[in-house]
Amino acid sequence: MEFPPNLNQRIGIAIRRLRQLERMSQAQLAGKAEITQGYVSMIENGNANQRINLNTLQRVSCALDLALSELIALAEKVPPLEQTLKEILAEPERSF
Repeated sequence: MEFPPNLNQRIGIAIRRLRQLERMSQAQLAGKAEITQGYVSMIENGNANQRINLNTLQRVSCALDLALSELIALAEKVPPLEQTLKEILAEPERSF
């Protein structure tokens, strides 16, 4: 299986959209995930110079009330910018 291009960027976009849907600030997400606000910003911006630690992603996904596998599945489905995350979440379930 090949990973989609720019997976770090897609994860960041998914995290930002989920955080915004929850009406949570970067500082609030950082507090819940026990990471810095700067690190949340780096993740959301898909900083290509840094690799995202899986333990950190696990903490972020838990802070967003998602399993890590759900976060990654959403990231793989990140659409063109004009499609909203609500539209993605409304799609029928896929089996993985």
